[in-house]
Amino acid sequence: MRISALLPVFAALTAVANAAALARGVYTIHSEGDGKRPIGRSYREDRSLLPKRVLVLAEDEDEAPTWDIDILPNGQYRLRARGAPVGDIDSRLFACLIPDRCEGSLDWVITPAFQRGPNVFMVEKPNRSAGWVVPRDNSDGLNKQVEVRPLINGPHGPPEQLFTFTPLE
Repeated sequence: MRISALLPVFAALTAVANAAALARGVYTIHSEGDGKRPIGRSYREDRSLLPKRVLVLAEDEDEAPTWDIDILPNGQYRLRARGAPVGDIDSRLFACLIPDRCEGSLDWVITPAFQRGPNVFMVEKPNRSAGWVVPRDNSDGLNKQVEVRPLINGPHGPPEQLFTFTPLE
């Protein structure tokens, strides 16, 4: 087979991959599990500089919180909830007002879940050892905190580890 015959195939695959990637911008994020509820920081949180919990919010929130998403030169993403980058502390997702207080990286790998829809993704640590998961139990009360733990079966896994990213224009 000639290389020139493969170029159109490669171009098509690259176009599909780029179309699936998130663009830099402002988004809302909803859980695919748990009633497709919004993900974000509560509007009712303390005013200290301590890290803020990232939650599956109650349905009665006035509007879904917005997220700023930046693409880094290495292809990973930096996600910011109300201006603060998110990272994990003790396997739970927090917005770090002082980034040094978060453990490990504040960067994430975002992988499309094509079979679930055009804007559905899973969010993982750069080493892919764990990712965002909405807990099934309600031990944290009304607003459950998003956890960072090993994912099941990648983008084919349960809806609790998949999220809809909706761009705002």
